Amino acid sequence: MGNGTVGVGGLKCKCGKSALILHPASGQPLCKKHFLRYIYKKVLRESAKLGILSCNKITIKIDKFNQIEARIVAEALKDWAKRKSCPLPEFDERGIYPLSSEKVVYLALRAFYELDKYSYELANPQLSKNPAYTLLPFEVAVYAKIRGMQPSNEYGKGPLWEIALDVTTSQTTETYNVFKILDNLKLLFPVA
Repeated sequence: MGNGTVGVGGLKCKCGKSALILHPASGQPLCKKHFLRYIYKKVLRESAKLGILSCNKITIKIDKFNQIEARIVAEALKDWAKRKSCPLPEFDERGIYPLSSEKVVYLALRAFYELDKYSYELANPQLSKNPAYTLLPFEVAVYAKIRGMQPSNEYGKGPLWEIALDVTTSQTTETYNVFKILDNLKLLFPVA
């Protein structure tokens, strides 16, 4: 599991094209087109669960920490909006704030370690309306490489950041379980 394999020589995608990546969770070799389709579907599935798929104007906050995730979400929502004849998403200083799994796990750890309410609100996908929380670090890195983007600035630091990176790169199942227990943790450890 973990980081995935990029540039998997000899393996073919289901469409017959050369694979760009061997997805660690599914074991599927994916070409560029099918990799992008995979992550867009992931974002759209979470967007639907979070109730942000509507024909209303959708704004996405973008900054130096989430440039890549914001672009992924914008592209996924743009394709959806075009198919539904809805307004295209726009970047704004307000709006949904897409952060990938390692950043959300870091915020969750920080929320309960430091009893930080703001970190808890960003870490909780239901509160933050963040459809990118299921994107794993390697998926964000592969997308950045495909689009010729530089990785975002380091989001966290210290031991909590190291734990978040370790969990999200080597223990993907545990990563998703973190998001399922946030509300229960808040009952045990009231956040400011």
